[in-house]
Amino acid sequence: MTGVKVGQKVSNMIAVDVGGTKVSCGVVRVGAQVEILARQRYESRKHSGLEEILEDFLAGTRPDAIGIGVAGPVHEGVARFTNLPWVVDAAQLGARFGSPVTMLNDLEAHAYGLADADPASITELQEGRPVARGNRALIAAGTGLGEAFLVPVRDGYVVSATEGGHCSFAPQEKDDVELLQFLQSRYPGGHVSWERVVSGVFGFRNLYEFLTERRGARPGEELAQAVAAAAATEATDYGAPICAAAEADDPLAVAVVRWFVRLYGAEAGNLALKTLSTGGIYVGGGIAPRIMRWMREDDAFLRAFRHKGRFEALLSAMPVRTVADPDLALKGAARAARI
Repeated sequence: MTGVKVGQKVSNMIAVDVGGTKVSCGVVRVGAQVEILARQRYESRKHSGLEEILEDFLAGTRPDAIGIGVAGPVHEGVARFTNLPWVVDAAQLGARFGSPVTMLNDLEAHAYGLADADPASITELQEGRPVARGNRALIAAGTGLGEAFLVPVRDGYVVSATEGGHCSFAPQEKDDVELLQFLQSRYPGGHVSWERVVSGVFGFRNLYEFLTERRGARPGEELAQAVAAAAATEATDYGAPICAAAEADDPLAVAVVRWFVRLYGAEAGNLALKTLSTGGIYVGGGIAPRIMRWMREDDAFLRAFRHKGRFEALLSAMPVRTVADPDLALKGAARAARI
């Protein structure tokens, strides 16, 4: 709905989730629970910047507050995106729209939204033995790879954003070592981050091209056509055609998805150890629901998650849950704007 008309009182709050692929805007009511009253989705790259999108969404109204989660680091109120050629300045947006603006990293927004997550969107992968006031963490593969953690305080949790998805990829198996070597020639300085292997915009494509170009694997006809169509549009995200082909049991697509799942689990375990997430770790983002079959098959995700040598027992005690609430970042951005 273009030009959402915002209400006048408690509903006069706007929450925004800015990703490399899409921007979601919502009219929000914040009370004991967060309620999304109206929403609109925009394709990020079809717009010159966030200001243009907000002008369309607000249609001349003046909200009481705007909360924005962005896919990239926020420094002194300014965000420079990792996978989008935008710069967003919270102070400038506030002056333009006459409203206080709270801007935070998108995974930080997701983490603040966990308290309001739809219970039906949560799937338990590992029950564990949660520590009541233990740290929690959130990892989310979508367009990129985001990570955040939550530290308990007296009246809830304080959330900290990270850029952990850009830490150096750590190969564990022979195939991983060869993948690292294959990718080092593709990226500046030879640095290969976890986002290069576990994300929608990079991960599926890199795994697919390694198997086809280095190993000589051949996709089925339908997968080959789907990937060619994506490449023809300069799409870098091969996730949708590969996941669809895996559901149809294309051997190459299944191999890519299984490898992706193992790497995803391994990095989730790294995050859990770094943040000592005895209260639980959550797996969010848009990719997990599409690959849930393989995440649960033979405990593939959990085996990689727990494969940490002397700390396997500690990781086995940590609850692991997926969360697929599509409004999580909107809810969290709204919460953060009211703090």
